[in-house]
Amino acid sequence: MKNKKQRVKENYFVYLPSNIVDEINKIEVSKIQRDKMFHFVNFLKTSSRDSGAVQADKGISENITNYVSIPRNYFRKTYTSKYNDFLNPLIESKIIEVNNSYSNYKGSEKCKEYRISPKWLNELEITKDCIDSVMLEREVEKSSKTHYQSFFKTCVGESVTSYLYNDLDKYLLHLENLPYQNYVIHDANLSHIPIINQKGEFFKIEKEVAFAKYGYVIKDKNKYFICEATPFMLKKIRNKQISVVEATKRLLDGDLYARRNDVNNRLDTNFTNFPSEFFEYYKRYNNLVEYDVKNNQFAILAHILPKELQGEDVELFKFLAGRGELYEYVEQSLGLNIRKEAKELLICVLFASYKVLDKRIKNLFPNLCEWIKGWKKENGDKGAFPTMLQKKESEIFIDGVYKLLKKNYGCGYNQIFLTKHDSIVVSAHRGEEVVKDIKKYFEEIGYKCKIK
Repeated sequence: MKNKKQRVKENYFVYLPSNIVDEINKIEVSKIQRDKMFHFVNFLKTSSRDSGAVQADKGISENITNYVSIPRNYFRKTYTSKYNDFLNPLIESKIIEVNNSYSNYKGSEKCKEYRISPKWLNELEITKDCIDSVMLEREVEKSSKTHYQSFFKTCVGESVTSYLYNDLDKYLLHLENLPYQNYVIHDANLSHIPIINQKGEFFKIEKEVAFAKYGYVIKDKNKYFICEATPFMLKKIRNKQISVVEATKRLLDGDLYARRNDVNNRLDTNFTNFPSEFFEYYKRYNNLVEYDVKNNQFAILAHILPKELQGEDVELFKFLAGRGELYEYVEQSLGLNIRKEAKELLICVLFASYKVLDKRIKNLFPNLCEWIKGWKKENGDKGAFPTMLQKKESEIFIDGVYKLLKKNYGCGYNQIFLTKHDSIVVSAHRGEEVVKDIKKYFEEIGYKCKIK
């Protein structure tokens, strides 16, 4: 008989709009059911994708409030078969909405869909007090509690965190002026626009079709959306505002986490997803400096390329990636307007299917692109390739650089070392020493790159 893995109880926080917390607390149910309500609403909040719009089966959908498809088995496994004891009161209170359309027919299965009612966000006044933290309890495997917590446990000074919290309202007002020009694309260097539908499925539509309705598409990070700019931006701004309030509340609560990602082995912490502009406050008032590697993913690609891969284009790629000049070279060679366009074209080489690699990049680096094509055909298209590079990145920066710095300098409030994937954040007074140590380590492993 196999021994059962030992399980222990631990407390954890969920962060929800304060008006939702107040409304749930009004519902007359047991504490157990109320905790399940908080858990489920938080699940909906974190599961709902920040997608602006999708191409529906007929025409273009402008709906920017997404439902989450949830199978019945999820409810039974997570909350037992009596899940309606908390689910129905949430629906009756109009905290959540449900799309009751579903299908059990083979080939066209469809689960019921749920979402937090948009009114709770629409009516929410975004201030530093608009988010509440609720402490819940869960069982976890005892072995899973080793989460690299020491990674930055001493990095959050009480006075600094308080300052961030007190300065929140000023930053929230700043976000209201987020320029829509950063997201509106009036043209694209792509023949087809990649779109993600409500099921999370990836496909492409002709550029002319994508631009036909509005004359533009919305681009947020590496995703394209077809929708009106104003509602998209309103949602984007509110999401950013809520995100920064929640992130700061976590620090204030001491709700720190540091976990190695099972997919790419990256270290995910409070700071890896901390809003970038607001992170500048944190660095400034902790006297921290940040170093990262220029065009890091491509420097890593150059690092792992097999020695037998030959060609002038391969050697040129390695040279440019190692010097941090790859984007500039592509920009000049293709006559692009800005460096950002070159970066986006190159990123597509990593993330897109080998079937749709941009011809201009293939002409610049034919042997390299052919090798990438072969790798993807053998090991998996699209996501497998960047995941492989991210694993190598984690090996270099987490298992290599961080452990080296921790060994050399130790930890403490004045000895801060944080990682944000391909960057290292350190106490300013250690900056020059740290850079020397990092460069020495990179030389030892043969990793050629430009630190900035």
